[in-house]
Amino acid sequence: MLVLAAVAVAGARPAAQTPAATKTLRAQRITTPVRVHGVLDDPAWQQAEAISDFVQQDPHVNEPASERTEVRVLVDREAVYLGFVCHDSDPHGVIARELRRDNPFDSDDHVEILLDTFHDHRRAYAFFSNPL
Repeated sequence: MLVLAAVAVAGARPAAQTPAATKTLRAQRITTPVRVHGVLDDPAWQQAEAISDFVQQDPHVNEPASERTEVRVLVDREAVYLGFVCHDSDPHGVIARELRRDNPFDSDDHVEILLDTFHDHRRAYAFFSNPL
């Protein structure tokens, strides 16, 4: 399963980390925008640093993730590009039912991005996407 999102930003700052988390992912600067089409096949994606050691939120808080997910970040003068590769040992077991915009993905498999642009650990821009 693969989800790709592009989010336009002005003066983006690094996302804040909770005190328990000390992970850092550096965005790869690019000069030419990548194609946003659901496949991470542009050479820039291969050169970008990836992070993959995520933990669960549900059902077992802070336990290692049951499946591997890789995230890469690219940035140019106009946008931040977030690339996800979500591996699943049983792709037929992926849960994705919600098609309506702005509805919660409470029972769907999904990814979430929270951008704490004020670095105050209280406010964030939230982006969610499911496999659909």
